[in-house]
Amino acid sequence: MAIMRGICRFCGVGEDQVDGDKLSWLDDDHTCCSGYACVKQWGYMNRAALRKPRKHGDRFVGLGYGAVIEKMRQEARRGRRGRRKA
Repeated sequence: MAIMRGICRFCGVGEDQVDGDKLSWLDDDHTCCSGYACVKQWGYMNRAALRKPRKHGDRFVGLGYGAVIEKMRQEARRGRRGRRKA
């Protein structure tokens, strides 16, 4: 789907409905209006595009720092045990 200039990509508001007082354009390309839901979706889209790749991939998503350290220690212990027994 091509993104058209002058029509909001999230809610479909057209150029004639944007008056500048209550509703205006959020970006210079005129593809996102300033409606609350549209601004929220636009922010999610930009954050996803700017997110850096993680050092350990998605293996530790949702875990706190302490849980990540504990999990890494457990994996290291398993590796050492395996070498001793073999």
